[in-house]
Amino acid sequence: MPKEETKNNNCGLTAVILGILSILFAGINGLILAILALTFASKQNPQNIWSRRGKTLGIIGLVCSIIAIIILIWLYKNPGILNQYIPTQ
Repeated sequence: MPKEETKNNNCGLTAVILGILSILFAGINGLILAILALTFASKQNPQNIWSRRGKTLGIIGLVCSIIAIIILIWLYKNPGILNQYIPTQ
């Protein structure tokens, strides 16, 4: 009796979950999660749908995190901009 080959989607599914979390937690934490998502996606078979989706979400999370970090650094260097939107009593 031939042994059936099981489809192991663990790394791809982990990449998808980490990719979603990297988008939700954009910033330093999102950057770390996006890198982990891309790492797990690269370990899975590239033809696997979970791997492709995890890689896509990891790239989106990476871009969102980099944009969020740039905006936070810009706001830190220009604190006067936030004072326009904070009401004073």
